[in-house]
Amino acid sequence: MLKKEFRLPKTKLGPGKTLSLPGAFLKVSENGLRVSRFGFVVSKKVDKRAVVRNKIKRILRSFVQENLKNIRPGFDFLFVSKKVIEKKELKTEEVFKKYLK
Repeated sequence: MLKKEFRLPKTKLGPGKTLSLPGAFLKVSENGLRVSRFGFVVSKKVDKRAVVRNKIKRILRSFVQENLKNIRPGFDFLFVSKKVIEKKELKTEEVFKKYLK
């Protein structure tokens, strides 16, 4: 689990970019803080079972936690999963190249 300082609060995300991944959308905006924050959204359109939705969130969180030291501070990241995320492997490393140190 991510520490509280790295979690994105349930407020509006500032203006920024939206990137499309094979299994998700990634919304990125600058936050002006000394840390980057992350949020994960998996809707019931992906799967009605909470177990599956939570598993997807855990996979995304674990990737972020493993690569946290390589991600530049000062950004808010919001992952919004698509319906096809279960069937495809998410290649998040490609998206984060721009935001790595």
